[in-house]
Amino acid sequence: MKAEDFEKWQADHWSRNSDPYHNSLFYLSSCAMGEAGEAFKIVKAASKLQCVSDPKLTSEERQKLIYEIGDQIHYALRLLHNIDCTLEEALVKNQAKLMHRYGEDS
Repeated sequence: MKAEDFEKWQADHWSRNSDPYHNSLFYLSSCAMGEAGEAFKIVKAASKLQCVSDPKLTSEERQKLIYEIGDQIHYALRLLHNIDCTLEEALVKNQAKLMHRYGEDS
């Protein structure tokens, strides 16, 4: 699936099925908390690997990380949608910020 296809599906699905607050600051806050919760799950899974002498992901751990990263992407897209910003716009701005921070060759 292409990122823009997922973004469109998600915007269509959540616009149809969300509560009346989906374009409010309350919803923005809820999505931000969801994003933080998913980030915590990723950090927790990754930190377990730092505690072993030979850190390797099992296929189960890899799958769990993929699910959690997918959840985090879901919340990030909901946040972007809530502020009328596309994924493409956010990526372009992020790239410009990183190039400014680390230099053109980054």
